Amino acid sequence: METYNLAVATKKLYESGLKLFTARNLQELLGVNKRDTAFAVIRRFLKNGLLVRIERDKYSFTGVKVHDFLLANFLYPPSYI
Repeated sequence: METYNLAVATKKLYESGLKLFTARNLQELLGVNKRDTAFAVIRRFLKNGLLVRIERDKYSFTGVKVHDFLLANFLYPPSYI
């Protein structure tokens, strides 16, 4: 299994500017080859309190303000509000 430094992974995510993301987004941003590795990184983020699980396979940073319309469109695309 590949290993990732949590601080480096966090920095890449914050620099991406994404407030909401999926495991697939995380996998692409970090350049992870295996989906299992992406979920291992997500588990580490959740355990350390850096991420909040919104829905299955949908996450946000802890303490980040997300507009309701952005969240609605993320959960049920395409949504008309």
